[in-house]
Amino acid sequence: TSLPTTFQFGYDTDQGYAAGALAIWLERQSAGCLLKVYQALAGSPTKWFDAHAVLKSECGKGPIDIATDFGLDYWGQAFPPVDGLAIGGNPKTWADWSGLTLPLAVAEYASTRIDVRFDPAFQPSLAGGQFVARVTGATPPELMILGDMASATAPVGASAARLAYVLPGTTHALLGDASIYKSLRVIAIRAGSGAATGTLRLVVPHVETLVPATGKPSGGYSVTVQGAGFGDARGKVYVGGFEQSVTAWGDGAVTFTMFNAGTVQGDWDVRVEVAEGVSTNAKPFTFAP
Repeated sequence: TSLPTTFQFGYDTDQGYAAGALAIWLERQSAGCLLKVYQALAGSPTKWFDAHAVLKSECGKGPIDIATDFGLDYWGQAFPPVDGLAIGGNPKTWADWSGLTLPLAVAEYASTRIDVRFDPAFQPSLAGGQFVARVTGATPPELMILGDMASATAPVGASAARLAYVLPGTTHALLGDASIYKSLRVIAIRAGSGAATGTLRLVVPHVETLVPATGKPSGGYSVTVQGAGFGDARGKVYVGGFEQSVTAWGDGAVTFTMFNAGTVQGDWDVRVEVAEGVSTNAKPFTFAP
């Protein structure tokens, strides 16, 4: 569907629809405010130099509040007529343990949304995992992350859950077990002057293998935990609940020195606790004479 060319006035189709939705939204916030803004500006051209103040005076919200509140309601599809429209772009697919890396770029006083779908063959593997959102960049936007029972190509569902709100300067958020949802919606907002840029990485920290996976209980040797999503910041490693001495840390591999476990034998669980405080799945290490 395209807007009539006479309605666009230099906007692309998405911007044109958003401009129409903004007018509806402002009227829902404060009935008659758009007419009041027009009358104030038409009656006093000197006010054009401070149109932002006129907007706040007549509608109760300035550009910063509008960028945030309208952005959340528009991309969250919280009011008619956008509640029934497919306004998102092409979804990004989360297909393996490496996670999903999303570039973030939002113009000043603007917002956008990135929709995430799970590969149906991979999604069951994520069940029970702890999802972590990691944000990097000098000027990242504000982020609202929603879990949605609707598919990533459908309008946002009325029961979509707010999993996290990430403010600029915050490096991460914990989303819990988000595998229960059919899709994730990432709303990015720049409520200020100057563009916002950064990167969002979605991961579920996961242990794949131990090298070696067996050893003597007397310890003193190195064990490497191979997996994904451990992050760059150093966390901790536990064997049977006992913290180990980490000697090397990377996003896909962590090495520690096995402690002296005395005379024990059999399987002991090895887990990684990432810097954000969540733990991975367990893998057994076998102590043998």
